[in-house]
Amino acid sequence: MDYSSLIARKDADFNEEQTKHAMVLPILDRILGWDIYDNLRLIPEYTADTPGKNGEKVDYALDVEGDGKPEVLIEVKPLGSRLNSKGAAQLYRYFTMTEAIIGVLTDGYRWMIYSDLDKPNVMDNEPFLDFDLEDLATKKPLEKLFRSLAFETFDASYLRAWGELSRDTERLRKLVKDELSEPSDDFSKYFFYKLNPGARATSSKLEVFKSRLRDVLDERTEEFEEVQTLEMKSKSPKVTHPRRVGYIQSDKGHRSEAGSLRRAWIEYWSKIASDPEFSEKLLEIAINNEPKGALSIDPQAYFDPISSELYIAYNLSSERRIDLLGRLSKLIGIESEIIYTDLEESAE
Repeated sequence: MDYSSLIARKDADFNEEQTKHAMVLPILDRILGWDIYDNLRLIPEYTADTPGKNGEKVDYALDVEGDGKPEVLIEVKPLGSRLNSKGAAQLYRYFTMTEAIIGVLTDGYRWMIYSDLDKPNVMDNEPFLDFDLEDLATKKPLEKLFRSLAFETFDASYLRAWGELSRDTERLRKLVKDELSEPSDDFSKYFFYKLNPGARATSSKLEVFKSRLRDVLDERTEEFEEVQTLEMKSKSPKVTHPRRVGYIQSDKGHRSEAGSLRRAWIEYWSKIASDPEFSEKLLEIAINNEPKGALSIDPQAYFDPISSELYIAYNLSSERRIDLLGRLSKLIGIESEIIYTDLEESAE
């Protein structure tokens, strides 16, 4: 779809009514296919009274069946408004008093889409999609999601399910990240008992163990190994062993710096995801969750650099990463290879 004429208006000085007519209705009508003259389905000034307040009206309601039970509520603010918690709170009240499953807060250019993912019929505090028209114009997977609200292909449940998946993925990522940076007692005890069957995890023992676990998780074992080396200096003969390092490179010029496969993996795919030629393909693979378990979407990505739109799971075995490297490379049309170098490293 061509959004250029709408994007060109983004800096206009429109009040709320002008925003509705110049920005929101063209999107609902021309892009999403809602007939602006069919007020059984695209309902302006829909009444959503809240306790203690009569005559409360939401700017638009979308009712695909025309049965008076709209699935989507849309609250419009003047173009260029700072869409904040006050506007969201107003939409929150309307949402609670209806059977809607999607709430939209927009200034015509920026669109924030909410649902009731955490508690039925209670709108979430945060949107599961937050994007502007330029994002919509340049990211086909995002437009595909947005068109779930189109009249002919209306599927708000699909959009909501995608939001639920994105929310859970983000929460899981944060949970894992938090555990890796600051292991909880339960997380630490799991490994403590694995390492010390039958032992009692006293608070003092657990504190020492958590410190060791943090070092392992952060790949900061060099200092520990150096202490061991010093302690064994008088007992051990000088030995030489190879240390395997490597980098990943593509036939299009992307290349990671030398290092562990884990670090090279993250750096390499960050560079691929920053390349406009391949970012959209990766994003589409991520939205379709294919290959399963490898990719997921950051729901806050639409205002972040494109390299952070894509989260590529790195907590996989080396063999799984190498297999996935080839499969993903093939899907987006590049050739990737891992170059290994054995460096001689001595320990005393």
